[in-house]
Amino acid sequence: MEIVVDRRAVLGESPLWHREEARFYWVDIPGKGVFRLTADGPETVYADETVTAVVELAGGGVAMVTRDGVLAWREGVVTPLLDMTLPEEVRPNDGKCGPCGRLWFGTMDLKTRRPLGQLFVCDGRSLRLDRSGIILSNGLGWSPDGEVFYHVDSIRRHIYRHDYDLDRGVAANRSILVDLTGEAEVPDGLAVDVDGNLWVAFYDGWRIEVFDPTGRSTHVERLDVQKPTSVAFGGQGLDQMYVTTASENLGPGELAAQPRAGAVLRFDPGTRGVPVGIFDPGR
Repeated sequence: MEIVVDRRAVLGESPLWHREEARFYWVDIPGKGVFRLTADGPETVYADETVTAVVELAGGGVAMVTRDGVLAWREGVVTPLLDMTLPEEVRPNDGKCGPCGRLWFGTMDLKTRRPLGQLFVCDGRSLRLDRSGIILSNGLGWSPDGEVFYHVDSIRRHIYRHDYDLDRGVAANRSILVDLTGEAEVPDGLAVDVDGNLWVAFYDGWRIEVFDPTGRSTHVERLDVQKPTSVAFGGQGLDQMYVTTASENLGPGELAAQPRAGAVLRFDPGTRGVPVGIFDPGR
């Protein structure tokens, strides 16, 4: 396990391997920063408002999910793509692009107790509500054939499985794939490998855990940081795993004992990832 970015994020999230640029992006949600890794080290690409998720954008750049909507960023030029009005007691959270160019993202209750969160689908022209009654919407992913959609409600400790209609971008027949009710650790962001396994970061769990398509746990990757937040396959062959982490709510002693807390980590997972979709607002 190596440190890729030795910068202490408060809440590092939304790791993204940008295929066109062959570069890595991520965000620090409370830090109001979107970053990318260059040959000279990390650089800030956007810091004007809170961004909770980034996805690769067709034609270059990234699309950014904010409280007020979705923005396009292309080498310093920011263009609104879609406006959104959210209740004061919620904010957006994790997001990812599906295999046919639609952006999926969820919202969360700021108190992380009430089922005020929702799951949305954006095609660039309109926003469609997919589901309500979520407490903290988190990790999203698709099976290698695109016919299964996965989604996490972190507070309920559920990883859900849905049948997915690629043509219409509709998720149906939700069921609980992994039920972690009663566990102290929190399932957070996830990525899917070429064999259909889910690699799930466990916030407060010191680990990444792998579940096969039936929901069976098959592997645990132990970390020396308490709060891994999300994972993404990257590198030219999608054969490296990038891990974002958090330092929030850790005291001085805990931070001293966890020098990597808040850093971006990378390791060899021994497999390859499914390419993440590219958001096409003109689809």
